[in-house]
Amino acid sequence: MTGIPAVDSAAVARAAWGRAAKAMSQDDVALARREVERAAESWPTQPSYLWTDAVLAARTGDTTTAMHALAAYAELGLGRDLSLEPSVARLTILPAFSEVVAAHDAHRAPLVRSRERASLPDSTFWPEGVDYDSLNHRFYVASVRHRTIAELRPDGSSRELIPRDTRALGAILGVRVDHARGVLWATTSGVSQMLGYTASDSGIAALLRIRVSNGTIEKRWDFRPVPGGHVLGDLAIGPRGDVFLTD
Repeated sequence: MTGIPAVDSAAVARAAWGRAAKAMSQDDVALARREVERAAESWPTQPSYLWTDAVLAARTGDTTTAMHALAAYAELGLGRDLSLEPSVARLTILPAFSEVVAAHDAHRAPLVRSRERASLPDSTFWPEGVDYDSLNHRFYVASVRHRTIAELRPDGSSRELIPRDTRALGAILGVRVDHARGVLWATTSGVSQMLGYTASDSGIAALLRIRVSNGTIEKRWDFRPVPGGHVLGDLAIGPRGDVFLTD
C-alpha cells in the first residue's frame, strides 16, 4: 500500500548479530558495536542485544550509549548484577548511573510471593510455550529440543503427549488448550536447537490439533515452503474456535 518493501526486522537483527559475532572474533570492536546497535534497533525487546550493546559501549568508554542500553534493558522489567561485568562496573560508581543501577537491582530482587507450581523432570526439555487447563488443573509445556508437549499434573506426575524426538515434527513452540473441543492446538517448526536437527528439517512448519486424552495428532496443516522458511510461534483461539498464530 505504501510502496515501501516489507522488512523482517527479526531477520535483520539476527543477521546483524551474526556479523557482530564475526567482527568480535576478528577483534574489530568498532564494527561489532555498529552491528550490535543495528540488531538492538531492529529488535528492541531482545535483551541479549541490549546487554551486549551496553558492554561494548562500556569497554570503549561510551558512557552515553552504555547508559541508554542499560536503561532500555531495565525497561523490559529485567535486571543484572552490574558489578559482575568489569567494564560496566567501572561506570556504575558514577552518580549518573545510580538510577539505572537501582532499577537493575530492583528487578533482580526475589518475588517473595511467588511459588513453584510445577517442575519438569528433564532439564534438557527446553520449554517454550505453556498453557494451563483450569478445568483439570494441568499445565501443558512445549519442548523446543525434544519436539513434544509435557502434561504436568497437580500430584507432581507428568507425561509426554507425543513420543519425543519424532522426526516428522519440528520444535513445538506454541500450545493452547481448547476446552470446547477437548484438544490442544500447537505450532511446530524446524529450528536448529532441536535434537537431531538436519537441514531438511528447516522446511517443517505446521499447525497441529492434538487429542488431549492420548496425544493423537487429529489433524495437521502444513505451510507451503517459502524463501527463508516459516517459524510458527505463539497462537490464540478466538471465541468461535478460530485459531490465530504468529509466523
